[in-house]
Amino acid sequence: MRTVLSVLRHIVRAVIAIVALANLAAVLLFQYNIPDSVTSRIPLFQNKTVQRILGRASLDGQENEADLMQTRIVVPTQSLNYNGEGKLDLLAGVYVMNADGSKMDDIEITTQITPGETKTDKIVNYYAVLEDGTELTAARRIGIGNRYTGPSIVVSAQLPEMDYEDGAAALLRTLKKNDAIAADDGFGNDVTDKINASLGTAGEDDDEVPLTLRVGNELGDAFSTQVLVPVSTTGVVMKLTTKETTIHVGDGFSFYDYIKECHDAEGNDLHHNIIVKGSVDSWTAGDYTLEIYCMDANKVTSPVKKLLVHVVE
Repeated sequence: MRTVLSVLRHIVRAVIAIVALANLAAVLLFQYNIPDSVTSRIPLFQNKTVQRILGRASLDGQENEADLMQTRIVVPTQSLNYNGEGKLDLLAGVYVMNADGSKMDDIEITTQITPGETKTDKIVNYYAVLEDGTELTAARRIGIGNRYTGPSIVVSAQLPEMDYEDGAAALLRTLKKNDAIAADDGFGNDVTDKINASLGTAGEDDDEVPLTLRVGNELGDAFSTQVLVPVSTTGVVMKLTTKETTIHVGDGFSFYDYIKECHDAEGNDLHHNIIVKGSVDSWTAGDYTLEIYCMDANKVTSPVKKLLVHVVE
């Protein structure tokens, strides 16, 4: 009986040893047969999720890259460099890539430029929103060099005659026409034609109103300054339909045709009391300038308006 039990014990021990050796062999074979692309990044003994990845890789012989990718904004690896020449295209080479590697051309990408760590660079930030509401972001550096000074506007000390009633657009044209303003984009380029203007509202006691001039550049930087524009305080109003007109030799001409408004502070019509300095010879080609204003019963006058008349053949 003891002999039988001893034999059984030896058999059990042998079976256990064989099973252990088989398991060890299986582990070693698994380790040395798995593709290098996986074993180089994923340790052999990890949780069940990693084991499932390893198992799938061992079946198809390659790593499933789509499982490791995410939908994202793709930007070129090199930084942008801008020196003020031409238009700055922030979206060149930028797109949204799906998890499967395809481009999502229907997803809109917006940009915002923010200051960089130094004065010689800026950061362009990219934003996109997927259909499910997922927000994507990315960023990229813009090198601008050390000569960039930022946009600026220079206003002449000698300003042309201006009147608040002309409006912002007309006042801006007058300043440009008389070379009274000039703008720089920060790289030494003239951007006077890109200046825009807005005019403040005149109160009852205001005799001057600020005309705000603003200019920006491709980097999104902006500069603004103000010019004070005189406001008529007399209450007598004179407005023309235009400041410049062209007629042909022999055409009839009457300055009354160009009077838009003419009244005193109470709104009484003053067309009967309009004063004109200068004349137009409609039979002789040339340029003629008229100075027109009106006067109320108290001999208070309106601001003088100028009408430039071109007589052509």
